[in-house]
Amino acid sequence: MAPYWPHAAEVLARTAVDAEVAALDWVADAAVRYENLNVLVARLDESRCLVRLRGGRRLEARTERSWGARRPPLDPVLLGSAVNLWMTAAERAEDLTDGLTLCTGEWRIQVAFSEQGALGGRP
Repeated sequence: MAPYWPHAAEVLARTAVDAEVAALDWVADAAVRYENLNVLVARLDESRCLVRLRGGRRLEARTERSWGARRPPLDPVLLGSAVNLWMTAAERAEDLTDGLTLCTGEWRIQVAFSEQGALGGRP
């Protein structure tokens, strides 16, 4: 097992869907415990994740699909890394709600984001 150093990380991701602590609560607790993090990601289901950015902004990420097709899975670790790169890029899209394209080799998926209010959403 690899070392676990959350105080040195910029991204922290929870991959479990059915965890004891709700995604919203886990993200809020981790943001307080590890102030150095740029991005927190908690898997909601196979194709959706809750994303919290440094500063408190929360988004729901979900994979896009063609009409009639099954939604592709969304890896919370890959998503968190991509969002962190987006945050630190000198030239970037106006906003994450414009979406991201995740590419690894020949694998490519579109990710859409929607805002999560202070109490709302479906984490």
